[in-house]
Amino acid sequence: MIIGKVIRRYRKEKGLTQEEMAIRLGVSTSAVNKWENDNTLPDISLLVPIARLFGINDRTNSTGIKCSYTCNGIFARAKWTSN
Repeated sequence: MIIGKVIRRYRKEKGLTQEEMAIRLGVSTSAVNKWENDNTLPDISLLVPIARLFGINDRTNSTGIKCSYTCNGIFARAKWTSN
């Protein structure tokens, strides 16, 4: 699954508008729109905050999407996969 579709799906499941999501992440509404349309990708430093916003942990949820991440100092890694 393409990350834009994952972001859109979770945002809608949480009942957030693109504007609300943008405010919570400290980015522009345009940035969220570009992610969802697969025009750009979120900066890697935002992947963990996005996962937390959506309540995603290292377990696969009911949609079959898995986000596993580790934080080490200033570095953050995130891997989005579809089962």
